[in-house]
This record gives sequence, structure tokens and C-alpha cells, in this order.
Amino acid sequence: MKLGDQAYGVAQSLNDVSCMATSNLDLTDAITPMTNLYLFLDTSWQYSTIVDYIAYVIQQLNIHPYASTITMLSAQDGSIIVNTTNYITDVYQQWNATTQATYTQGFNLPNVLRTIQNLTQYLMNEEKTNSSLSGHSLVALIIPNQQTINDGDSSYATTEIQYIQEQIPDLRFIYYGGGSIQRFSSFVRDPTQDLFSLTLGSTPATSAGPVAKRIVQIPRRVINPRCGSTWYTNSWGTDQTAQYVGPGKVNFYRVSSNYFFGAGANRYLTIQSQNGGTYTICTSRTYAWPQQNSTTLSTTNSIDQSCTQISGNSFSYDLSNACEGYYTITQCPDLYLSVQATSNTTSCIQDACQTPDQWRYIMSMVNMGCYSGVSGIAASLLIIVFAILALRLI
Repeated sequence: MKLGDQAYGVAQSLNDVSCMATSNLDLTDAITPMTNLYLFLDTSWQYSTIVDYIAYVIQQLNIHPYASTITMLSAQDGSIIVNTTNYITDVYQQWNATTQATYTQGFNLPNVLRTIQNLTQYLMNEEKTNSSLSGHSLVALIIPNQQTINDGDSSYATTEIQYIQEQIPDLRFIYYGGGSIQRFSSFVRDPTQDLFSLTLGSTPATSAGPVAKRIVQIPRRVINPRCGSTWYTNSWGTDQTAQYVGPGKVNFYRVSSNYFFGAGANRYLTIQSQNGGTYTICTSRTYAWPQQNSTTLSTTNSIDQSCTQISGNSFSYDLSNACEGYYTITQCPDLYLSVQATSNTTSCIQDACQTPDQWRYIMSMVNMGCYSGVSGIAASLLIIVFAILALRLI
């Protein structure tokens, strides 16, 4: 039996929905962005030449008190230019030609990596305190100018990134920079999707538009908040969060295998509809954007996914033995899912509703685990650090 065909429990009888998907479909218009964005800027860029490109990106990301956040930092030393905010006006107030001139110019990749690790680990601990499932993607957008990476920094970065991927599995690095952008291909998960050239003189829509689309399409995290940054818990149970989706929109999610690698009894992800709304839920273990898309059935290729419709009841996906047969966390595929609103008869009155026609549902993680293979990588990282220090002393 394929992993994508694993049996999953549903509390009440559900209707199977025929679903197909296409890997090249532009989904951006159907997604309501929800991200925690950390933007690292090389301040050697002249403010007047770079501001329109950065502004275009962040204007597409739904920076809002109940949606996305942005933090802007120096790409040289990690110092904060704009502290974490839900208000896009804060960016324009705190970042300008005068303030940018006060920050050290340049790009230091090891400093960027150390900074993003500290910030995201703080976020994970905050989510643990708040019992938050997140529901946001996690993105580091790095905007270097022309500077290259020396061999020592490259070796350190390669090992550090491997460590970060194990410890912060949902973090996605995206580079949007000057010069040959391929020089950063070793530092991203997918060079075909995560590298973008910043060419001065092109329009913001042409240059920055693809960057914004890439960020929007990264699935939202669904985590076990009990893990925190230490990847340890001695308690099990149910954690939940409310989510919202509007008509004609779709929310995409990713559950990292770090949360279900080991076998565990009664381990589920569940979605409960609210206020009588009808939803289509699609899941896949191989495709990041599963969805029902009946308008393109005749022209698309089949992708390994399953779609189900719920109305006034709940959906459950059994993750109790979802990594059976895999020997490492990285071998075990993550769970991808989407939620699409089909129909609803009530208005959304919660503060978190950005529009009255959004529909509310409850997402829960039940008896999830905490698994992270960082110990061996940490040892390798220390060896690299000591080697670099030794070379500098010679």
C-alpha cells in the first residue's frame, strides 16, 4: 500500500471527492498568505534603488495583525532594522534611507544563519508557551548584493544549514540578490525554486513578483507545540487552533515527519468544520499542493493524493505509524494537506476573520511526537568551527 493511500479515520461518513492536480498551476491567487518572514538585507544596496522591490514583495504577503509578520535585519551582523511586526506601516516608518545608513554594509552568511536559528528557536519556544500549531509558513528571505562566499564561510554554512534543517524543518531559505544568484545554490533546498536575481532597472512586478509568489506558495506549518526548540516533551494530548478560509480560496499545510516519525498510539491530525460550513480536504505524502480542481481534470496529470468533503463533521488523518518502513526522519515523507471552502451560510464574526465571508474551522494535533536527529550534526558542526578557528590561528 502506498503511503498516500494509507487508511485514515473519519469521525462520520464522508463523501469521496474526485481530485486531480497540476504541478505547474499558478495557485497564488487562490492562497491567502500567512507567513512569518525574516528579511535579511545587505545595506550596501542603495536605499532608493532597492526600496520598490522590497516593498512589492511585502505588499503581497498579507502583513496583518491576524495574518503575516515581518522582521527586517542586517545581512552583515543580524542587527534588527525593523522589529517583528504585523503592520506594514512599521516597515516604512522604521526603514528609510537615513536609518539604513546606520547599519554596517555587507553580507555575512554565517551571521545570518546564527541569527535566523536564534530567532526561529525563540519563535518555537513562544509557540510552545502559547500551545500554538502555528498555521504560518516560515521563510528567511536573504537579499545580498554582489558579495561572494569564501571557502571557510561556505563550509561552515553547509554544515550549519544541515543542522538547521534537522532542528527547524519548516524553515525555507530564499535568495533574491545581485550578481550570479547561482552562487547560493548550495544553501537552499531547491535551487530551481528558491533563487531569484535582482536586476536593477526591471519593474518591481517583473523582478519581485516571482519572489512574492514563491513565498505565498510555501505551505503553512502545522506543528506539535509541545516540542519547542528542544524537541522534547513528556506530555501528550490535543492541541488546536482556529483557521479561516474564504470562498474560492485554499489553505495549504505541511506537517513535518519530525512530529510523527516514531510510532505512537492514537496519533491524528483532525479538522472540525464550524457553523455548518462545507469543506474539501485533500492530502498527499508526495505533493505539496494537493487540491480539488475540477476545471482542469481533462488537461492535468494524476498526482498521488486523496480528497474528501466534510460538512458539519470532522476529518482525521491517522499518523500513528506513518513512518513505518523508514529508517531516518529525512527518508519519511511529510504530510501535505489543503482545505478549500465549498459552501457556508453564516458570516464570520471572529476578530481573526479578515472578511465576513471567511469560514472558520478547527485544526488539531493529537498525541504527536518530537523527533529531531541533530546530535550527530551538532558534533560535525563543532568540528568545523574548531577547524576554522585553528586555521585562523596559524
